[in-house]
Amino acid sequence: MVGPISSIRTGAVGGVSRTTSGGSKTKVGKAMNSIAGKLGAAMAGELDLLGDRQPRKQYAPDEDLYEVDDVAKNLNAELGGSHAQQGMFARSLGDFVIESASLMAARPESRSLKVIADAIAESEADAGSAETADTALRIISQTTAIVAGKSKPR
Repeated sequence: MVGPISSIRTGAVGGVSRTTSGGSKTKVGKAMNSIAGKLGAAMAGELDLLGDRQPRKQYAPDEDLYEVDDVAKNLNAELGGSHAQQGMFARSLGDFVIESASLMAARPESRSLKVIADAIAESEADAGSAETADTALRIISQTTAIVAGKSKPR
């Protein structure tokens, strides 16, 4: 049985959009935490988790709500990636958004953001200290896999 959504379970979601790094050590980790924060804030608004009854925003079908393309472009430039890697960043971050949204929809509570932040931290630790486009792509891929596993029913 799914329990009711309460302000205790969603309390941290209101401050999510102000959280940008989540304690990440890498550029890609900070970027993913920022995207997760935007996603959490959007989910809270769409599901009215905070009970503020704001009017729903109308989105264009191709609108980049979480600025994935900009993040991919910036990460690629910061890490000296190729044009092909920029596309890989965009696709990988898009997959990360899908799995993170699935987790948040399955478990609409602020703990979902902690699960995502923990997955990012675990992937950063496994990747080592060299921050290149290739390691960043591995971090995104591993984090996405961890988050996907957390959104599945037990």
